[in-house]
Amino acid sequence: MEAAAKIEAAIAADMLNLPSPVERPPVLFEEYAETWMSGHVRMNLKESTAQAYRVLLDKHIYPSFRKKPLAEITQNEIKTL
Repeated sequence: MEAAAKIEAAIAADMLNLPSPVERPPVLFEEYAETWMSGHVRMNLKESTAQAYRVLLDKHIYPSFRKKPLAEITQNEIKTL
């Protein structure tokens, strides 16, 4: 219990010299979609379904979302598409 109190005090006083959290670049829609296609789709769905998904991505979805961070895509954007 005493050790925990000392650690909490050191954290509060910023005396531990902990490294700053590393900022990671945002995951882009295209990165996520390609990982999904090469993983889940390729392993679990028929080839014809995978081809249909590829067409939908390339012709309809990528023009709007390809380089957009995944976390920034809104529900309204998806509904509009």
